Amino acid sequence: MKRPHLVANLLLALALLGAAPAKAEESAEAGEGFSLESALAIAETHPILRAATAAIRIAEGNAITAGHWTNPIVEASYWKALMHSSYDVVGTPTVTVGQFLELGGTPAARRRSAQAEARAAQADRDDVARGVAWTVREAFVRLAASHERRRILADTRSDLERASTIVRARVGSGMAPRYDGSRMQLALEQTAADAGAAEADVARARGAFDVAVGPRAAELRGAPRIDLLAVAPPPPLAAALDTARRLRPDVVAARHRAEAASIDVDVAKRSVFPGIGVRIGVGFGQAPGQLDVGGGVVVPLPVIERGQGSVRAAEA
Repeated sequence: MKRPHLVANLLLALALLGAAPAKAEESAEAGEGFSLESALAIAETHPILRAATAAIRIAEGNAITAGHWTNPIVEASYWKALMHSSYDVVGTPTVTVGQFLELGGTPAARRRSAQAEARAAQADRDDVARGVAWTVREAFVRLAASHERRRILADTRSDLERASTIVRARVGSGMAPRYDGSRMQLALEQTAADAGAAEADVARARGAFDVAVGPRAAELRGAPRIDLLAVAPPPPLAAALDTARRLRPDVVAARHRAEAASIDVDVAKRSVFPGIGVRIGVGFGQAPGQLDVGGGVVVPLPVIERGQGSVRAAEA
């Protein structure tokens, strides 16, 4: 009976020595990991966030343009008689400068509406940033959980291999039935299959994490460093609802867009009679040496279009 025990002890020692490199590899991988803070910092460069920031600049530019009057118009003309001329020798050149004076305050109303839209774009950007951050958090936890599951299965497989060595030795010495060896072999094969599935889960979770972080996700190497059992308690429901009503970016954006829509009603009403046009011109007259200076006023008449549809549409 001594020889079977000796063989069993030798096999057990070999199994323990064979498991040591795997432990060292796992500890090296754990030391190379990254934190949630570093992942969130890299996610700040996500293309979705850059696009949302560009939308803010677009809205701010529109707010500047919306408050401007229309540009002045310069009109130049020249007349020259072909025969029986009463004009000067140089003919009759004229230059007229026209400007539409938006006296109804429409530009200021348009600017207020566009500024509200710019604030809504800022809130939209905050909403996108919040969505990216929570997506990164979720993907980070899933990736960490997949790494932990793989580690646990690796430890389980190592323990089963050591146990299998003992069982095989006992079966070989006749101290245990052959059925125990078969059961142990099936358990080892099942553990190997589970380990393969865990590797696939790690790859799948890493892919989802890279998509959430953005193009710079390759800078994060190793496994996530997080305590999966440390869960912060949620805030009270009443406080969470109050915070959501006041600070949720999509709610804030909706309030700003409602403000912009309300101002658009004022814009539509002011656009019915937005202002008048003024023209000032100089030129040579018909008589030789004659110099003319003149002016005029253009007044739009809200007869056909009186805001019948635009005001109603803005109110709706």
